[in-house]
Amino acid sequence: MTDPSRTILDIRRSLEPKLVRRATREAQHRRYRLDPIVVLFNNASWEMLRAFQPESRFNDLDDWKFAAMAESLGGYGERVTTRRQLRDALEQAVGRCGRFSLIEVMLPRGVTSTTLTRFVSGFKAARASGA
Repeated sequence: MTDPSRTILDIRRSLEPKLVRRATREAQHRRYRLDPIVVLFNNASWEMLRAFQPESRFNDLDDWKFAAMAESLGGYGERVTTRRQLRDALEQAVGRCGRFSLIEVMLPRGVTSTTLTRFVSGFKAARASGA
């Protein structure tokens, strides 16, 4: 079992395919007296799909309010939009005992990681060369 004196930090992209399984795992944290901090980046879209099908309109999503879901699972949820808010939320989460914390970091739609950008560029280049 994890050492309860240590902080667990879990960084996630939004809309991961296993969201329901993750949610039930978060609910189990209370049972084992674990207080993980989950940081979830939300750009209200499926940018991985948009990278390959930019013309598809299904990539734009409604506001799913992940932070609000934490309460029903026994956790504490907070949505942040600035670096200062993120810093403050992380500091408060480290001091919170008895509940997991979910910090939902809102990003502008269309923002992607450099890893995704490199992957898409490499994939498209390989496809163009017939590899």
